[in-house]
Amino acid sequence: MAKRTNSAAHALRILDILSQQDVELHTEQLLAALEERYGSKLNEADLQVPLSEQGKSHPRPNWVIRVAKTKSYMRLRNWIEDSPRDTWRITRDGRRAAREAAPQTTEVREGNKVPGIIYGDIPGYPATWEFENRRAAFLAGVHRQTQAGISGGAEGADAICLSDGYTDDAFDADLITYTGFGGQDPNTRRHIADQKLIMGNLGLVRSHERELPVRVLVKKSLLTKNRQDTSYVYVGLYVVAHWDWGLRDGFKVLVYQLRSLTGRTQEGLVVNANRK
Repeated sequence: MAKRTNSAAHALRILDILSQQDVELHTEQLLAALEERYGSKLNEADLQVPLSEQGKSHPRPNWVIRVAKTKSYMRLRNWIEDSPRDTWRITRDGRRAAREAAPQTTEVREGNKVPGIIYGDIPGYPATWEFENRRAAFLAGVHRQTQAGISGGAEGADAICLSDGYTDDAFDADLITYTGFGGQDPNTRRHIADQKLIMGNLGLVRSHERELPVRVLVKKSLLTKNRQDTSYVYVGLYVVAHWDWGLRDGFKVLVYQLRSLTGRTQEGLVVNANRK
């Protein structure tokens, strides 16, 4: 039987998120960021709803309850400030622990001051490189997340990933319409809450302001229109040309427009991807 994820594991994930913020997060923002980056379904045991919750109108699964318990665990280690119940602010000790827990990264390009983040092409993986799955793209450093759509943090986004499961996104080779993370029901994909300008959402805004290039990874089925094509293709560098707030299902969402730096046609992307 699967065991519930313990406080130590949750603490490292929370430190990873908080270390990329300059401001405190409310618990609902933290939960949205955790779900976006790591997924709410950590394992079967984490999904279970304990008996103490089953009679409630909005029962909480084990993983949400564990986050509350983890706060005490982190306070004892001075990783977060002794802030009110619904807020989280990382301390200097917490930032140090986050750095020590983070995997060692490779080069930092000249002019980019964010450790571990490379803005631009990854050496050895030019467009249109095809990856068997998201994990392969992660190991190559092309997209540094295996689940989240946005790679990067509040200081800037270095990559995004588009799949065929998000109807809000539009890919037209040279132009991309991309919707931020958060606020969706994971089962219906309908929006049930406003999105927040945090984490990768804020990172794409910073990339727009700083004119940073963004790597774009696309599920091959978006190129070929064949849902059997489950690999992922790195289609090149884009810039965030524009961003604004929009509405989906009556809730606020972040909408970004990205433009290719090289100017590629849909047909050309398909042909080059099939050559790999």
